[in-house]
Amino acid sequence: MAGIWFAALISALALRCSARADLAVYGITDNPVLFSQQSFDILIAGGGTAGVALATRLAATTSLNIGIIEAGDLIQPGQNALVDTPALTGQSFTNPNLSWGFTTSPQAHVGTRTLDYPRGKMIGGSSGLNSMAWVRPPRQELDVWQRLGISSRWSWDALLPYMMKTENVSLGDSSAFPGSIHPSGYDSNVQGRTGPIRVGYDNTFSVQRPYIQSILNAGASLNQDPENGTNIGVSNSQHSVNDLTGNRSYATTGYLLQNQGLRNLLVLKQAMVSKVNFTKTPAGILNATGLEYSVGGTIYCATASREVVLSMGVLQTPQILELSGIGNKTLLQSLGITTLVDAPTVGENFQDHVSVPTTFLLKDPAPLTLDALEFNSSFAIEQQQQYLDNHTGFFTMLPTYSYHPIQTFFSQDVPKLIDDTRAELENRLMSPFQKLQAEIQLEWLQNFGIGQIEMAPFSGGIPGLPVPLESGRSYISIVAFAQHPFSRGSVHARSQSILDSPIFNPNIFDFDFDRTMLSMGIELAQLIAGTAPLSDLIETIVNPSPGSDLESYTTTTLGLEYNGIGTASLGPQNSGGIVSDDLIVYGTSNLRVVDASVIPLHLSSHIQSVVYAIAEQVTV
Repeated sequence: MAGIWFAALISALALRCSARADLAVYGITDNPVLFSQQSFDILIAGGGTAGVALATRLAATTSLNIGIIEAGDLIQPGQNALVDTPALTGQSFTNPNLSWGFTTSPQAHVGTRTLDYPRGKMIGGSSGLNSMAWVRPPRQELDVWQRLGISSRWSWDALLPYMMKTENVSLGDSSAFPGSIHPSGYDSNVQGRTGPIRVGYDNTFSVQRPYIQSILNAGASLNQDPENGTNIGVSNSQHSVNDLTGNRSYATTGYLLQNQGLRNLLVLKQAMVSKVNFTKTPAGILNATGLEYSVGGTIYCATASREVVLSMGVLQTPQILELSGIGNKTLLQSLGITTLVDAPTVGENFQDHVSVPTTFLLKDPAPLTLDALEFNSSFAIEQQQQYLDNHTGFFTMLPTYSYHPIQTFFSQDVPKLIDDTRAELENRLMSPFQKLQAEIQLEWLQNFGIGQIEMAPFSGGIPGLPVPLESGRSYISIVAFAQHPFSRGSVHARSQSILDSPIFNPNIFDFDFDRTMLSMGIELAQLIAGTAPLSDLIETIVNPSPGSDLESYTTTTLGLEYNGIGTASLGPQNSGGIVSDDLIVYGTSNLRVVDASVIPLHLSSHIQSVVYAIAEQVTV
């Protein structure tokens, strides 16, 4: 009886996986059967930042039939303030309707803490969840990829046209930013004006204005052209915010909803991709033929005549590769998965920025901050109305980011830091690819054009730190982010099921260097807070409390910046790369990875503008 049941199941599965007629429907659907009956040229697993950008560009510029399978739902503009409203960024991180809610494994070097790692679970992915920071990396950090054996196709000069192609930059108010001599650093030669993602500048500063003056007085430089390949110093940061609405601009609003009438694009929402299906050529090369996905416990298949693309992000792309038989043979065997391509570095090389917060209590009467939205109801109503009427005010407020080499504030510490880190590296067993990465990072420590510490002021207190916030009081928080940690983590499948979250070990503080960077970040935050004019507004430092142990404080409060990269890296196969210069997975003829997983070495910037550019370049 069991044999008959199993044969019937296989027969039904084969029926669902067979090729169908030409694409007959388009737009967005939640019907898995209807989707499986279409004839696609290209199937994309994951309708996130890169997946949506890639799909809509291909559909708009070719006659190819494109399908996307996305686990999340469509969030319409105006439907959810947690997605739309800039000042509410972060409140969606633990919302199961918007975020996957991933957590790390216990971290050995930070007291076995586990950390949350939000990833967008919606059409648009993490572009609908992130901090909206629109910061380009330095030219040097993209050009150095060629030393890793990667084509100049991914150099600064090659990617710049695609970074411009994705953006529509609106001019800011030059008078709003201290020290500015022209509109917020706008340079028409390197900034796009016609792209789908609207990008703007902050126009509300609160305590950020004295903060900016203080960090400049403390020794930082003013950068009035941060988008032109050098982001060192303080600038009026750009964000992916639509100045016409005051709302987030992201892959859904910018790309998909502007193109949902395309008759060769179909998006299946609320369906979970579980596997890539393959055939094998006589030469032993895998040919991706489609995707297996599930809805409500039922498995379906969709076929692609040309290509399959993985755009599931830095955690789930390597998981799907492993579930599909591409990964470390030993790991796959332990999970009972047949190995199709033995690729030991799938899921390795994870990198992210690490952060530590500080908070300072402001003197009364204090400048208005985001705290006032919590305890001053009349102010909150006034600001809500301002946001609705003219799309400005505190509900649009986001931080200003700045990037600094260590030498700007800690020049005397650099030689010892390099010597100590080099000695630590010599005692590590590392692959040639890892050694080359480490050597580049050591060189960067002596490079005044590479930011090692990112600083960001937040107009308000950060809850959940060791010393709680006082109700009815106002704060400024300053967060430091280490941009080039030496630690490397990993992401691997936990079981044969995509429904089981991957084992995610970012391996925080595996190198002492990373902890030192955050200690310097705390010192820098205190230096800024102790410099006029900001110092005139501050009553006391709250976190870390005076006299507290900084190492213990850092261990307790550190976080990740959610800019993860590297788990399906670009690079030569013999060096541990997973994808070629064309982003084709080694060992396959037509399986491509298009997301942040392919970035091989971290950037001193937020990554969304680069991820969009990667997708834009692939469409050419």
